[in-house]
Amino acid sequence: MLPGRGRTPDRRVAVPAEFSELAGHDAYDLLGVDPDASDEEVRRAYRALVKVSHPDLFTDQPAKGRAEERIRLLNAARDVLLGRRAAYRLFRSASGSKRRTEARHGTEAAAAPPPDPWERPEPGSAPPRDPWAMSDPWERPEPPSAPPPGPWVTSDPWERPEPPSAHPPDPWATSNPGHPLPPKPIYAPASHRKFNLIFVCVSGFALASAILMAQVSGSCSVPFEEQGPQPSVSVPEQFAGDWKGTVRAAGDEKAHWNVELRLRAGRHNGDVLYLEAKCAGTAVPIGLKADRLTVNTDFPEDMSGCDVGDIQIVREGDTVVVTYRDGKDKVTVSGTLGRE
Repeated sequence: MLPGRGRTPDRRVAVPAEFSELAGHDAYDLLGVDPDASDEEVRRAYRALVKVSHPDLFTDQPAKGRAEERIRLLNAARDVLLGRRAAYRLFRSASGSKRRTEARHGTEAAAAPPPDPWERPEPGSAPPRDPWAMSDPWERPEPPSAPPPGPWVTSDPWERPEPPSAHPPDPWATSNPGHPLPPKPIYAPASHRKFNLIFVCVSGFALASAILMAQVSGSCSVPFEEQGPQPSVSVPEQFAGDWKGTVRAAGDEKAHWNVELRLRAGRHNGDVLYLEAKCAGTAVPIGLKADRLTVNTDFPEDMSGCDVGDIQIVREGDTVVVTYRDGKDKVTVSGTLGRE
């Protein structure tokens, strides 16, 4: 059993094809978060579970295979809660109502036992109908009831109905003083209507021209900003360089992986590589406090399982010490990197 978050990730639910990547699991149970958890709480829970469930932390093949399946389910749960949470909430609420309705109907059906065919009727009550009895073949059926009178039939067959009025009532008539009169339509001469049509056409043409010019100017502009996540601090000179080494999990010397970190001085994103470049992402400096630099790691969507959290770097001589911390600022993984 892989480590969880205090819930039951093996609970299976019926899911539509839209959420088939969850394989019948509940996304909230997989990440161990409440349905009202924020996006940041979802990301924090995901990172904490990935740190302890990564396949490279296990040596035997069965455990590694279970870890890979666990990572796949964690990725699917994170993507659903961060990208399609509204649709997933509707699905959970609909499935919950269906289960409650089925449970209630099942309780009512269990509470009402079927009638006993051998039970004798109460004294004085009419005997039950014999299912083998046949109807009398000589009995005439009841004649059908007379059809209802038509809308034009009156008590006097020679009386003709009043014909409908040839003209509808005039809405501007003052015969009903109890209701206020609606405003009469304003008559506009033909010359005024023609002027209004020309004004509308000219305004529409001017608006379309303005929109077209804005699109052309936007497509011709050349962006000068850096692509990808933008750093919020500059990389100091003492942290710039190409660093490489191995980090190990706290309390488990067998759990380790290789780290390559490439940083450049100034406001530039660097590179971060794990597991002999199997995980390649962007290193983004986001904080500098005293002599410690904090770097955020950003990986592509197909490498989302590589993200194990932010890196904190401290310079010590010709090396740098990197640490990974959990939400309580406790060191979970650490190691020393040397300059290449």
